[in-house]
Amino acid sequence: MKTTNLFTRFFIATVFTTIISLSVAAFSASKAYHSDPHLLAKLEEKYNMKINSGHLALDYKHREHTERTEDQWTLNVPQKKLVLKPFSGDIAIKSTRDTKIKIIATGRIDKAQNDKLLTITETPDELTVTELKGAIQDLEVHIEVPTTFNQEIEFDSTSGDVSIEDLNVAQAELKTISGEITLNRFTTPRLSIETVSGDTKVRNSTITKQISGESVSGEIEIENNESSEANLKSISGDIKLKMPKNNLFNFNLQSSSGDIHNKYTVDTKANKQNVNKAKLNIQVSTTSGDIEIE
Repeated sequence: MKTTNLFTRFFIATVFTTIISLSVAAFSASKAYHSDPHLLAKLEEKYNMKINSGHLALDYKHREHTERTEDQWTLNVPQKKLVLKPFSGDIAIKSTRDTKIKIIATGRIDKAQNDKLLTITETPDELTVTELKGAIQDLEVHIEVPTTFNQEIEFDSTSGDVSIEDLNVAQAELKTISGEITLNRFTTPRLSIETVSGDTKVRNSTITKQISGESVSGEIEIENNESSEANLKSISGDIKLKMPKNNLFNFNLQSSSGDIHNKYTVDTKANKQNVNKAKLNIQVSTTSGDIEIE
């Protein structure tokens, strides 16, 4: 009898909580709609879906009207910067012996809305590659740049992954929300990375002056072949930094509840000597993520 009463109470509590949650959601949706009557249309256009508010249903639209296509561009190398933003599709960048930049994009497109998968804007100083909104699905972009390319690169993504290998650039600024960042044999004086939940992996690369990185829950793993300063922050993501041996650094490692492992730390006396001699600052902080230095 007591067991039955327990399940009954649990059922009533669950139903009550569900009703309250739905009521709050409906109230919030109503307020949002009244503040912006075109909200549903904006969401439909942004995420390429049909929202049926009467039945609380979401249906992807235009899928039957899209066709798979491939676009290619051959472009001049800009004098200062290559910019890629905003992107939800995956991007792979690598070097080639060609003297031009070659871009190959594949995906599904609604030809009634757009005839190309990307928008290309060229100036002598800057080449900007932008993903079109609304009618593009399953986008993948492959970019080949000359081995002599040493300009700046800027990447901004929502959910797309970015992979870069065998590239030497003047500076790199990479931002994602949920997309992953993967760098292989990547060389630059300054590397800046920002993610929310996407992981970052930098392998067999050379950053000579400054590494900066911020993440909410994504992990940050960096293997640097050169000694450089680093400033890395995360809330719940782990941070792993690997650097050349036999170099002296000034470490500032902090974590509220995560573990900290520093292979450069020997003993208190050695640490004091290292701090006095150090010229490069290594600052790493997390809330609950672990920190590993090797």
